[in-house]
Amino acid sequence: MDRLGDLDFGGLRPRVGTEGVPRAGVAEPGSRTWMGMEFDCEGLRRLLGKYKFRDLTVEELKNVNMFFPHFRYSMDTYVFKDSSQKDLLNFTGTIPVMYQGNTYNIPIRLWILDSHPFAPPICFLKPTANMGISVGKHVDAQGRIYLPYLQNWSH
Repeated sequence: MDRLGDLDFGGLRPRVGTEGVPRAGVAEPGSRTWMGMEFDCEGLRRLLGKYKFRDLTVEELKNVNMFFPHFRYSMDTYVFKDSSQKDLLNFTGTIPVMYQGNTYNIPIRLWILDSHPFAPPICFLKPTANMGISVGKHVDAQGRIYLPYLQNWSH
């Protein structure tokens, strides 16, 4: 079991505990998932057929992949707060966070809207089974991340 304790990552506070914790981000049955060493720009471009700025989105995700090569993408259904649904691309993986001299790999999921990169991604912590979410200023009980950078998004 990972022992993260109540660490504060700028408002994101993963902690140990499994009560009420959603499962880690695993692609749903029937979703199209990619994971590999080479970034498949053409495959991603085909998945993003309905996206307004798909070429820009592919280029941005390719750049993210250079820093985080183990992220994977899939096309899944996102349910908004008003219960409406939309098939969106999500980018899932871990980001290393330094805290008190230790590096912790924090699992996240970025939902990429069809108006990206002119709209910010919808970002979530995706705790593993042995992690929990501690609600704070920048994260809610479902793991949704709220940061000024996302609020003030500018392509």
